[in-house]
Amino acid sequence: RTQGLKLPFPNQRHWETAMGGSRGMAPEACTAVVIVEQCVDDSVSELDSGVAKAADIPREKTTEKTAEELKMEEQAHIEDFTRFTGMSPAKCWKVVLFCLVLRTAAYTWMGMVMLEYTRYYITNEVALITTIDTATGSPQSLLKAFLFPFWGVVSDRASRKKVLVVASLAQAVSAWLLVMMPSLSTLILVRCLSVVGDIRGSIQNAMLRDLFSYSQWERLDGGATGIKSRMAVVWTCASAGAVALGMGLLKMGDLGLSGLPNEYTAAGQCKNLEVCPKEDGWQIGGALRLLMLMGAVAISCETLVLAFIFPETLRPESRTEQSILAFVRRRWRDFGSPWNNLRVFATVQLRTLLSIRFIHYVIGSGSTAIFMSWYNRNQLDTFTMYTMGVSAGVTGFITMLFVTRIVNRYGDLLGIWVPSTVLSILYGISTALTPASMWYLGYGFFPLFGGPASTLSGFTPALLEKLMPPDVQGTFQTSKDFLYNLQRAIMVWPWLGLYKVSEKWPEPFDMLAVWVAVVLGAVALYMTLVELPKDPAKSISEGKALEPYGETPYVLGRWYRRHGGRRQLQAQADEDAGKVPAVRASLAQAEGASKMSLFLVNEHDAALPNIVQFINNELPRKSSISVVLGFWEAFELPTADREATSAPPTPGGGAASPSFAVVVAVLEQGEGEVEGSPPSPRGGSAGAVAGAGAAEDDAMAGVRSPINA
Repeated sequence: RTQGLKLPFPNQRHWETAMGGSRGMAPEACTAVVIVEQCVDDSVSELDSGVAKAADIPREKTTEKTAEELKMEEQAHIEDFTRFTGMSPAKCWKVVLFCLVLRTAAYTWMGMVMLEYTRYYITNEVALITTIDTATGSPQSLLKAFLFPFWGVVSDRASRKKVLVVASLAQAVSAWLLVMMPSLSTLILVRCLSVVGDIRGSIQNAMLRDLFSYSQWERLDGGATGIKSRMAVVWTCASAGAVALGMGLLKMGDLGLSGLPNEYTAAGQCKNLEVCPKEDGWQIGGALRLLMLMGAVAISCETLVLAFIFPETLRPESRTEQSILAFVRRRWRDFGSPWNNLRVFATVQLRTLLSIRFIHYVIGSGSTAIFMSWYNRNQLDTFTMYTMGVSAGVTGFITMLFVTRIVNRYGDLLGIWVPSTVLSILYGISTALTPASMWYLGYGFFPLFGGPASTLSGFTPALLEKLMPPDVQGTFQTSKDFLYNLQRAIMVWPWLGLYKVSEKWPEPFDMLAVWVAVVLGAVALYMTLVELPKDPAKSISEGKALEPYGETPYVLGRWYRRHGGRRQLQAQADEDAGKVPAVRASLAQAEGASKMSLFLVNEHDAALPNIVQFINNELPRKSSISVVLGFWEAFELPTADREATSAPPTPGGGAASPSFAVVVAVLEQGEGEVEGSPPSPRGGSAGAVAGAGAAEDDAMAGVRSPINA
């Protein structure tokens, strides 16, 4: 069935790595082992590469795929995704956008009134609100730094959907608590629940990668950046609709048209009062509570959609864990070492880009102090602040429409990173220099600098996502969370100090936090400009973005597999050059549904021990495994060995080969991760022996033998 094809490893280095560091054995002198996974789009290219080389099929590398090749790749991805999710990528994308609309409406309605809602229903002391935010935020960020990386690995190895549902449920509970029982204790409890709820953003970004093929994610129509921009367009439209409705309710209340005034405004903003007077008992007494209630309903609806409609997007072969609880019980010690997730930044360029992003993380940790500095100077009401926000949103939306074109022409680094930093610096300077008496100038620099800066900044992480393989997206996303939350747990205090110290200073020094942010932005801009000569835009456009990653010690070592990695990234170059449909079709029956194929030259193959060791190293990553034994010469297992029920065949058992005995022994291996050591068989499994023997009828059809790993 294989037409006498040998399938060698791509090079000596991959062979030595797969064999646990074995040296002195050339790959061409050995029979090859190839992982054959059902996912055509992700893993079969490695098989194709070896087959094409052995069959002497020309495989010229090209910088651009033809339209036919792109169509074939997309169709293969659609068929494969539909097979294991029961939903097409297009339909799943629509569900994602629907959830985005619900979540955007919820966050908009609750966010636009949260400050005044808190000051009216909980406490009117701005300093106390800021202190609670900082006091709970620091330990909260520290907990996130240790918890999120673990759950990122869980999302790569067990389930994305379950983590998303739990996070969304935590956010819905928080919303209902604030609506039904507003108090200082509730405010603190909600802050604690965000330790669970806030992980949804990172896991959602990892989930998005599952919906798209390599070409769609990396370079077509801006790749991941273009995908995020299209989502942002939907987000902007949903946000604009939610803002219009919310502002309409607030304005109608102020005019006495709805009977639901802004409670805080109606109470004269409770001047000189620590707690605003209000009626006893729960009731919808104004627009603030109504909007909070609308937000809670919207986010609850999204939770139901995620739980009952949205599919599991993690590939079946990536679900190496039987359950999340089993994984937690076995790997709970990893909670104490979240920094290991940073290994995913395996290339020098990724680490450099991350260091630039780290500066922005530091600025982001001071967002509350920066906003409160501006709010303390101007003391504007909700309606005025949101009219400024709308003006910035309009220019931001216009900028958003050109993001794909910008990335296609200039790349992410030059087209997104540089202008977003420049505009942010100008926005900060304008904010700090505008006196309170001229607050209306905000209607000028908000749309001129603030809107475009905010829009472009939101797309900067997409460059890192393009340079990261799909197998470890959850690990990657939460490793960024680790850095952000760790520094935030520390840096919120200096930022709070800047705000408190400069609170009563004369203008423009009363916004000291903003000036510090401007200086940090200048440092980030300098580092970005230094990195421009190494701009990865060309490698991304040629489909070679992941080639450097595939040769890193991280991928070639154990941590990539430990984090959920499952494919040889070196095969990406071959994948970009196209498929080998004819050869793949001829091997389709041999491939079957197996996860591993073993090709032996004969029963005395000298490479067998190393091959067996390779299989043994792969077992911990599989919840089940089936092995195809393809013998070079026509070979049949004798009836005596086929009927064996208590022990594998022995070398002296007639035509039964020692190769078969060792393979069966490996199949009987139990739980455990063996690295760099030969397998030690234990226990007898009659099913494995009988199942393997049944391959006589169709030697290449695939032998399925479940193995707990």
